[in-house]
This record gives sequence, C-alpha cells and structure tokens, in this order.
Amino acid sequence: MSENVRHQGTVLAVEGTRVSVRIVQMAACAGCQVASQCHVHDMKEKVVEAECNGPTLPQVGDSVAVVASAATARRSLLLAFGYPLLLMLCVLVCMTLGRQDEDITALVMLGVLIPYYIILWFMRDRIRQKLSFWIEN
Repeated sequence: MSENVRHQGTVLAVEGTRVSVRIVQMAACAGCQVASQCHVHDMKEKVVEAECNGPTLPQVGDSVAVVASAATARRSLLLAFGYPLLLMLCVLVCMTLGRQDEDITALVMLGVLIPYYIILWFMRDRIRQKLSFWIEN
C-alpha cells in the first residue's frame, strides 16, 4: 500500500521551489467515444501547489506529474469526508436520543459543518504542510 497517487498536469506558475499545477480530472466515461452524446461525462479542473526539489525547475506550460503519497490521499479524504460524516453522525445520535424534532436535527447536522470547515480554513497553512505534493522528475 505504499503506492503513490499521480496526476498529469500543466504548470501555471513557478515561485521558488513551489509550482502551481493545473490538473484536469475526468470521470471514467469522459474518455468514452460516445460521451458527448450521452451527456454523462464530467470534467473538473483543479490547481495544486507542489514542491519541486529536482535539479531543474519546470517552466510555465510544461507537462508534469504531480505525486502524493497514499497516506496524504487518505488524510485528505478523512479531512474532507470522514470527519464531517462522523461529526454529523454524532449530532444525529445525540439529538435522536434527546428526542428532538427531525427537522431541527437535520438543520443542526448541516449547521455543525460550518464551524468545522471554518476551522479547516484557519488551519490551512498547517494542513498544507502535512498534505504535501511534489513534482516527479
């Protein structure tokens, strides 16, 4: 399970050893020959900051491979989906045991996510250090 996650991308900017890379993520059917006919295909662009420690820095417009460790991928999935789900389930159980109205319970379950994501936003620099990407040479 020590495999790394790789994505191909295009360099947008280079600042020192930090490189901004645009990654295009496509759904499995986006590469299908009839995807334009069925309108199910999905494509998303993301910009990722990666560290480049190689002997030469890539130039703007170069195609590069952005790599993250499997542990980084797991951590990011936990932060984005796992912990919020756990938080919502805890609220659900507590409010159900307290015999609260279902409408109120649903609103509180969604409302508890607001402070969670605000906290993540304030801790983004610290999280960025733990969730690192690099350019593969």
